[in-house]
Amino acid sequence: MSARAPLVSIQVPAYNAARYLPGLCQSIQAQTYPHYEVLIGDDGSNDDTMTVLAPFLPDNRFRVVRWQPNRGLCRGMEIMCASMSGEYWCCTGADDLFYPAFLEKRVELLEANPQAFLVHGRPELFNESGGPVPGGPCLLDLPARLSPPRSLDVLLQHNLINAPSVMVRSSVTRQVLPFFHWKWEYAPDWFFWILHAATGFDLLWDARVLSKYRVHTSSLSLAPEKFELRRAEDRLMPLVALRTAAQFSQWAAVSWARWGRTLYCR
Repeated sequence: MSARAPLVSIQVPAYNAARYLPGLCQSIQAQTYPHYEVLIGDDGSNDDTMTVLAPFLPDNRFRVVRWQPNRGLCRGMEIMCASMSGEYWCCTGADDLFYPAFLEKRVELLEANPQAFLVHGRPELFNESGGPVPGGPCLLDLPARLSPPRSLDVLLQHNLINAPSVMVRSSVTRQVLPFFHWKWEYAPDWFFWILHAATGFDLLWDARVLSKYRVHTSSLSLAPEKFELRRAEDRLMPLVALRTAAQFSQWAAVSWARWGRTLYCR
């Protein structure tokens, strides 16, 4: 790691998440790596969000960004990406948790691999009540490094990245941010990762379990009546993302020539 420890921006989009925020904030304050800022995006909440956050705000690393009315996850991410100061960033759900070494180990990997845009890993799954989910941790082991064009080809076929487990290089994010479309409902992170992979940087996998991902069986996104919309987005996402990335990336332009017709037919 460099002599000057890099700052990490932790984005926390939150909408009526007062029930979960104290646990997440405690897991952040327990980090072994202290050089971070926390941007909590209060997306028009009408619960006790500010009340439960009050004990954490004396820690000057915590900052709440509020807006009205509710704008949804994508617009919240856009606001927080524009506000972050860190050399690296991560974005966790308000109901997820970090193990104490999460930031330290993620920063170590990115500092040791300057050609990588992102490191992700296997999360531990837990349910609404905090209990374990049968079968977790999820995901099989993946290659420790995926380099272009393989990284882009793999992401075009499947979104294998668990968003709350990532740490991302901010300089790469700023390159692709102007090309991001903020109107996806179910798979905006997949679009974002494809744009990042198109820059020609590597994708890293860390098999250590350093984060906890809460699974909500009653989540609206899992509702049967939303199935067709979810399926439509899943089919459109790689097509639109790759065509967009081809505007700025030679890697993506080559992949578009090879994959474009297949993705369109799908």
